[in-house]
Amino acid sequence: FLVHVQQRINATLNDYIDPTGNNGAATLGLDGRLFTRAVGEKIQTPPSAPAIIQLDHNIGTAGITAASETKFLAYSNFGNKPSLSVFDGSIPLTTASGANTLTYDPTQNKITLYVKSADYDPKSASIQLQGPTTGQFGALLNGRSLRLIDSAGVIEVTNGVSYTKIQIDASGLALSETGFSQGSSEGTINLLFNPSSDVEAFFEGAENGTEGVITTFNSSKIVLREIGTDANRTTASSSYQHAFVITKSKNSGASQLAAVSDLGLSKLVYDASAIATSKANINSVNKLNWVDETNPAIKVSYDGVNQRLQFSVDRTILGTGTGSNFNSFTVYGSSDAQDTNNLGIPDSGNATQVLIRGGEILSAESFVADGEEIQLNDKRYGVTVGYKSDTKSFVINSGTTGENIAENGAIGVS
Repeated sequence: FLVHVQQRINATLNDYIDPTGNNGAATLGLDGRLFTRAVGEKIQTPPSAPAIIQLDHNIGTAGITAASETKFLAYSNFGNKPSLSVFDGSIPLTTASGANTLTYDPTQNKITLYVKSADYDPKSASIQLQGPTTGQFGALLNGRSLRLIDSAGVIEVTNGVSYTKIQIDASGLALSETGFSQGSSEGTINLLFNPSSDVEAFFEGAENGTEGVITTFNSSKIVLREIGTDANRTTASSSYQHAFVITKSKNSGASQLAAVSDLGLSKLVYDASAIATSKANINSVNKLNWVDETNPAIKVSYDGVNQRLQFSVDRTILGTGTGSNFNSFTVYGSSDAQDTNNLGIPDSGNATQVLIRGGEILSAESFVADGEEIQLNDKRYGVTVGYKSDTKSFVINSGTTGENIAENGAIGVS
């Protein structure tokens, strides 16, 4: 319940600044502090293979086909745990003809990689490798997040071409006791490097932004969102409508296009053969927001001792001294309410104001279930879940009422 309430608060606040609707960013003092958020469609079955999707990110006023910068969305299901990352760089491992691009030495606990120096400009030790799904690499390293011993690496020159030798400390990775290597003839391995500082990706609902709630409600939808220095948009420019674009011609491989579809991101695809449809879809997905759903400016929580809802406001976002410069807030029910509703929210005439300061909380009135007790014979129960250890499988059964129903006697059941 609380998660739903928090989501409705977030959605309402974001709708308020929508340039195509209320356009209230100036009223809240938020113009220049907005960001684009794009959410995909529900993923039906998480792909088992990792994928790299080239993402066009437009932060300026250029058109839909003139991206300001290129990002690489990395999807991984390593260890059967779907994850998302965004990187600024993606290049294939490569070295002199006949040499291995990747080698694992168990005696030294090191993984050695080679890339062309001209393509590699590291700013972080965090990387990810993606490539063939078979062999030792496919089982142990494909889609795995790793850290480099020395991100700059060592430059070696072969036949006049500079290659950077990169090493990874394999301690704690639980790799095989036997060494292995991978050459370019066995399939291309891509090195994803420099995690993005201005674009992030995550599964909607995977991280809880509701106070006091431990359970998460993952919607199985991918969210792309601007952060950092790129989260400073205004409502004056409509370029946010195509902030995130997946250009089909840049993701033309069969596996890439399949991944785009499987990950629910088809509406972000720009197809030069269907320009009007592409633009309409892209514009419908990219939305201007200001509320950080993982740490919202206005939070709802539940006081279990006094059985009431509580609300708080982040003073660093909406308080005095900010662009909003509000000094107090209040919460009340619908405009035509004459009394406190059944959730303890008062009508506007009886609502109290609370100053926006650190730690200040607005508490609604207590509310308890005060209806008549449901008789035992009238109670109904949901599904039951059991586990069979011998077959390592779950058994799910629908709830029962104890009533005798004649064959074909239940509506919709045959």
